[in-house]
Amino acid sequence: MRDTLVTMRAGEKRPVYGTVTAPSGTITFSAPPTATLRDNGGNVLAAVIAVTGYDIVAAEQMRAWLDLDTANPPGSGGPLAIGAYTLQFTMPFVATADGITRLDEPVVLVCVVD
Repeated sequence: MRDTLVTMRAGEKRPVYGTVTAPSGTITFSAPPTATLRDNGGNVLAAVIAVTGYDIVAAEQMRAWLDLDTANPPGSGGPLAIGAYTLQFTMPFVATADGITRLDEPVVLVCVVD
């Protein structure tokens, strides 16, 4: 199941964002977020990708992003063909309201079009 839908043209490069929202109060990342890129069949193209960046100041909603290059994506060995892919972020965070460490894994459906 996806949390967000992004449409990109073949050959395009731009940031794709994953977000996590605090159950209450604010949150901070307890470790750097990562991402995993899969094809439409669920096959892993690139596992444990270091994200391009992420929010570092405690907030109610935190983001991580990956500058996804459809012409040269991480771990794929070539351009992404036209079709659907999933980019799953792994986002460990601590809620400041209760100090509990949690893990959220938002999924972005990336549709590559001509």
